[in-house]
Amino acid sequence: MSNLPPIVDNEKEGRFEMKFDNGEIAHLDYIIHKGGEYDLTHTFVPNSQRGKNIASLLSTAAMNKVRDNQKKVVLSCSVCI
Repeated sequence: MSNLPPIVDNEKEGRFEMKFDNGEIAHLDYIIHKGGEYDLTHTFVPNSQRGKNIASLLSTAAMNKVRDNQKKVVLSCSVCI
């Protein structure tokens, strides 16, 4: 898995992203509600990148940010549950 690109929190777009050399982007979308509660809403991994545990890595990055900021989370995305 060390050959995977880094995960970046694109706060402007409200998503954690992993950008691949071929231009594809895997992402986990979120909304921040009043009070700072994170709602993880959708995960997408391009077909060419599936089977590499990417959705789990995106979910872990999101949960780490929530924990580090001492916020709460809502899991609207079934992949994150």
